[in-house]
Parts: sequence; C-alpha cells; structure tokens
Amino acid sequence: MFITYEEYKDMGGGLSETAFNLYAYEAERKIYTATHGRAKTATEAIKRCITRLVGILAKADIAADKVTSFSNDGVSQSIKDVSAADYSIEVDNMIREYLSCEVDENGVPLLYLGVDAND
Repeated sequence: MFITYEEYKDMGGGLSETAFNLYAYEAERKIYTATHGRAKTATEAIKRCITRLVGILAKADIAADKVTSFSNDGVSQSIKDVSAADYSIEVDNMIREYLSCEVDENGVPLLYLGVDAND
C-alpha cells in the first residue's frame, strides 16, 4: 500500500479504518491503471491523491445507494444526485490534478501514454 491509515488520518481523512482499507485499495488500482503501472513509489503526491480519491469513492458508493445524507464521526453531509459517470470523471480529474507533474524512477511522466525507452 502507498499510504497507511495513520497517514490518511493526518491528511484529514475521516473514514473508519475498515472503510479506508476498502477504498484505498480501489484508489491504488485506479492510480495503477492511469499510470500504466509506473506508480511504484509512495510519493507525497500519490498519498494526497489517494486521500482525495478515498473520499470520492466513498461518496460514490453512498450515492449509488440513493442515500441523500450521511453522518460519519459527528460530521453530517447531504449529497446531491450525481451519476456514476460524474464520479468517474471526478476520479480522473483528481488523478490528473495530483499526478500530472510526477515522474517514475526513469524520469518518465506517470501519466504518459506513449512508449518510453525502458519498455
């Protein structure tokens, strides 16, 4: 894993450890897919991206259940009607926002879609 539950909490994460573990794994898979496996080191940008993605993925699950509000550890929120496609776009935008300037150990941008000399 790129990020521990303690690091997630330190970055402002508010989910329980059980929920975090579920969504963090899913967030890491989304980053792995977007970077074509180039993300291998837990950089600050990757940790922050996962923290944000965990929140988006949790909201997407709640919205999928047609819940209009929820409460977590004393924090209550209402959720507007958002489609699964909207959450997918939000996930993609978050990954681009945090990882667009990140490079792998060979200096290749993580989000580069072409073939590099190391392939």
